[in-house]
Amino acid sequence: MQANLNLTFKHCFECELKQVTPMIHFQANQQGATLRATQVKPMLDRFLCREYKREHDGEDVPEQWLIDKKNEKRTALRYKLTILANGEPLRSNERKRLLTALLRANLTANEKTDVQAVLSQLPQISNEMSIPKAFFANMPPRGGIEEKIAWIQSNTKELLLFPEPLTLRVYCTEEPLREFIQEKIKDFFLLHSFGTRTSKGFGSFVIGEPNDSYTEDLFRRHYGSFIYADNHHINHRNVCDAINYSSGILQLMKSGINPRNVIDYQKGFLIRDFLLNKKIGSDKRFMKAKKIPNMRDCNANVNLEKPDPQNGYQFIRALLGLADHIDFRDDVFWDTVKMVSKDGSIERFKCPVTVRITSSTIYFLPETYPNNFLGQEFLIARQQEAERYAKMDEKNTYYEKYKDRFLKIPPKFNLKKFLFDFAEDYEKQTLSTILSFNNQSFKAITNFNANPLKKGGEVKYE
Repeated sequence: MQANLNLTFKHCFECELKQVTPMIHFQANQQGATLRATQVKPMLDRFLCREYKREHDGEDVPEQWLIDKKNEKRTALRYKLTILANGEPLRSNERKRLLTALLRANLTANEKTDVQAVLSQLPQISNEMSIPKAFFANMPPRGGIEEKIAWIQSNTKELLLFPEPLTLRVYCTEEPLREFIQEKIKDFFLLHSFGTRTSKGFGSFVIGEPNDSYTEDLFRRHYGSFIYADNHHINHRNVCDAINYSSGILQLMKSGINPRNVIDYQKGFLIRDFLLNKKIGSDKRFMKAKKIPNMRDCNANVNLEKPDPQNGYQFIRALLGLADHIDFRDDVFWDTVKMVSKDGSIERFKCPVTVRITSSTIYFLPETYPNNFLGQEFLIARQQEAERYAKMDEKNTYYEKYKDRFLKIPPKFNLKKFLFDFAEDYEKQTLSTILSFNNQSFKAITNFNANPLKKGGEVKYE
């Protein structure tokens, strides 16, 4: 059934939409690129339908609000929205950076000429912005120079940030619908981000200037508890520092920070907590205990074998996000390790701690785990071995033969309690330690905020 297109959108409102953090945009280099209404509306539709149902004892939105009443999803609502830019945005220039980096490689004279020709054709960017260290969107593939140039030209993602507020206009067919959207629009933008890598703090927008108490009440309702760093004035001049700070905090939660060629090293709280309090070793310790056959040692004279922890090993790292592989490039190993779930159902899993950045505060919010995630077993192996296992039809035969190569994600884990415990450890131990280090990896954290993290909401301790 075709939706009714003869609609009168006579109930309208307009508001200012302030961009707080840069958005990773696939068309950032094009004139007129901005936050797209086509990305916002489906997300806003779903949010409005959930909020209406929550506030009306499970009742669906009124049928006259729907574009297509017979659509089973019943989430497309009868309103239009437009987003208008005011002024020119700040843009990154990743294409230039990547192509310039190619010139420093060992290229032939003809290859250098090819790269320089592409560089000379790049458009000039008058309002160029710097890149946060947490920006990992662009990694050209291995291969010849032609493949790399083609990838950079067609696949490079850029950052886009409007210093001046955008104008958001909403046009509705029903006055009650307009009232409901206007009531919920502020909450929607506080709870959602746009573009890619949104869970890392990119693509944050706010309506007006929401105060901290309003935001904290909203996050209590939706998340129950959280931790945060406040008392900042975040703007387009220091927003990259804010993102680098949040990235550093996430590192300190998970695997720690170990800058190359320096002695300063801070082990991640997650790893310390399991080893010291639960006597359980991490997957990295599992690897360094030479539990993986044929790992390529950089220094064969280094004795990595240590006594096994009292309660064995678990796949602890996965609790705060799972990549499909880990590259070891240090003085111990020079190899790639890949993780494959026993049943092949899980390949990657984003960090369940979401970063939301407002004009004054950085929040770390606990998401929920998928139903089949906790307790899942993973093969930890060199890349070639793991890829061979992933293609096997009879995985059980391999598993029964090589059980000692599999690690289980802890079957129980209270993420909300973990965040509170991390905040306490950060205040009592970690913060003073990293303040004593004279390395830029740690100064990216302490120069932006040398204060303890705060706790919001309440945690139910099991």
